[in-house]
Amino acid sequence: GVDEAGAPIAVDDPAGARLLELAAAQKDGDDRAFVSDIAVFGDLAGEERFVEEFASQLKALRAEGARARMRALVG
Repeated sequence: GVDEAGAPIAVDDPAGARLLELAAAQKDGDDRAFVSDIAVFGDLAGEERFVEEFASQLKALRAEGARARMRALVG
């Protein structure tokens, strides 16, 4: 993965390769790719309300950046 500045981030997770694939699909315009993977999100992947909120928060994160998004969420 990479951070907002484009610097590499090491992914230390047993499912890291799959998560990076999902993130790449998401970056290519499929905002639901990551959250709709049952292996990662289980039953939540089929919950439309969850999927919509995830996509909405992802869009806001991309538009505002991580710090601004965290401030908006926690006050």
